[in-house]
Amino acid sequence: MATIRPIRAARLRSIFVLAALAAPLLAACGGGDLPEVPADDAELVTGRVIYANNCTPCHGAGGGGGIGPKLSGGRVVEKIPDPADQRLLIENGKGQMPAFDQKLSAEEIDAVVRYTREIINEQ
Repeated sequence: MATIRPIRAARLRSIFVLAALAAPLLAACGGGDLPEVPADDAELVTGRVIYANNCTPCHGAGGGGGIGPKLSGGRVVEKIPDPADQRLLIENGKGQMPAFDQKLSAEEIDAVVRYTREIINEQ
């Protein structure tokens, strides 16, 4: 049984390496650059940074989707009309969507909810 652990560890390392290499390609699949926000709106600026660092690999820079569902073109508000429900989804995850409650603060989650609803949703 001692030989199983090194094999599993090697497989996990391979998966992490592949994921790291694939992330930029997956982000590109969602299409486009990150939409700009007013520089004087600190919460939207924060939301943009959080989205860029955490959401683009699955949802794409412009929210066009990929591994994760499309968020642009009115889809966020259409699929999740209540921002509180979107916040819960980001906090707790669902299906392939990971939970971010241990990674992001409440303020950061609020900022990304606002960014996706006001900026990404409108793309």
